[in-house]
Amino acid sequence: MARDHFISQVYLKQFAGPELGGGYMHGIKKSNQETFPCHPRDVCRIEAGGTNPYMKNDRAIEDFLKQFEPRYNRAVQDIRDRKITASTISSIAGFMSQIVHCTPTAARLGTPYLQEVIRDTVTNLEKAGEIPRPPPELGSTSLSEMISSGSVCIDVDQKFPQALGATNLEETAQTYGNSYWEILINRNHQSPFFSSDFPVVPEQQAIIGIGRRLFPITPDIAVRVTTDPLAQKPTGSQKFPHFRCNFLECSMGEVRRINQQIVRCADSLIFFCQDLDWIPRFVTKNSNYRIVGKAKLIRGENGMLIVTTHVVERVTH
Repeated sequence: MARDHFISQVYLKQFAGPELGGGYMHGIKKSNQETFPCHPRDVCRIEAGGTNPYMKNDRAIEDFLKQFEPRYNRAVQDIRDRKITASTISSIAGFMSQIVHCTPTAARLGTPYLQEVIRDTVTNLEKAGEIPRPPPELGSTSLSEMISSGSVCIDVDQKFPQALGATNLEETAQTYGNSYWEILINRNHQSPFFSSDFPVVPEQQAIIGIGRRLFPITPDIAVRVTTDPLAQKPTGSQKFPHFRCNFLECSMGEVRRINQQIVRCADSLIFFCQDLDWIPRFVTKNSNYRIVGKAKLIRGENGMLIVTTHVVERVTH
């Protein structure tokens, strides 16, 4: 069975270390700060990662990657030249969409929403008398109570939230492509942007994917995308009529803050292009954080709404 990359090799190659040669980049483990040289072909890949049995086309994720990967390097050069075209936007937005929907971390972040749906379904079925009471030996009066107490866990197949995300790949890419981009230029050569196995930073709480996110594109370029939930969907032949962008120079302090969040949001691996003395200490300082998904059910007169957020929290051992 194929071992698929959940982070595109074309993207990771942007972070290759010139002094290593052969397209290798520097890697560091978030768990123990062990550093190692690695090649994009050998990291961020899992068996059947791009295959999803819940989808009619079980290789739809891989098919989506083929739409933007061949044009990705050209898109990066377009940004450097400040000559952004529809093809540029499509390639970068496609990469962004794949990251937020189809990586293992994205599936983990989507799990609380499904768990909340299941909890609500169980409650409604119990009220309707469709679920019998558990045996007295279990010490609980209902399945809902057992779920709330933690004696019953809701285990979600990670391929299912991935499938839900994959059905929105095109729509999310369209949304990102019709949003406001701040293209951040980092000229601090002793402090390049990092990347990771989940290279996206939620810069404010987002509801169902709406909000502001930052993506490191290369060691010297990052893109901050601000989506507008009230923006009109594009009509006519123009694909990205609402796209706007601004180029901004990053201060050393802002670069440091961005890298801090990249480390904190990474699942297990951080990548960088230069072997700098300060990086292991920096990763150590920020390794005890993790991005987590939260879901809250809100009931109203006309039904219910599940609000999801992604937040960075300190890990307590």
